[in-house]
Amino acid sequence: IARKIRDEFRHAGNFLRGDDSVKPLLRKYRPQVLRIIFYMTLVALLQAGNAYLFGHLIDMGFAAGSAGGLGPVLWTMSGLAAAATIALWLNIFLSWRAQLMTGLAKAALERDLRGLIFGTLVRKDYRFFLEEDAGQLAPWIDEGATHLVNKNLSIRLPLLEYLVFAAVSAEAMFYVNPILAGEIFAVLPIVGIVTGV
Repeated sequence: IARKIRDEFRHAGNFLRGDDSVKPLLRKYRPQVLRIIFYMTLVALLQAGNAYLFGHLIDMGFAAGSAGGLGPVLWTMSGLAAAATIALWLNIFLSWRAQLMTGLAKAALERDLRGLIFGTLVRKDYRFFLEEDAGQLAPWIDEGATHLVNKNLSIRLPLLEYLVFAAVSAEAMFYVNPILAGEIFAVLPIVGIVTGV
């Protein structure tokens, strides 16, 4: 069991570090990837913050309604609603920007990978193409380049956004209601095991 757990952690580490063959090409896009990470982190923070703002807004409305006076709280509620709306529109813009930049980085990285592979193939000897099935190389290169790009950009970057969102949401849950948050996080692994996640 310990060996299997060690292998799983090794595979997770390899996934998080990325493929060695793609790392040199990714260095070229490091500033762009860092901007994407920055945007995705902001999106995750805005999503969690917006959920907290709306929750606070609803709590204030219920408290004011049960106390019988909505008037004095109305200005605070309007300010919170305006802040939540602005955060929502900013979230939409930043998500769009991160998706656009991710798409551009994916296309550029895929172009570089194909160029590198085709450049290597062009330098091969004629006998290589006679011995290998040369007609099968193009689809294989296309699928391989797409797979490497998806593995190194399309999956890893959104995973970071989800992890930041989960961390900020967990912190907000413990801030709002530590007992309920503890119960939820105690039951969460069981739900994961039962559902097979």
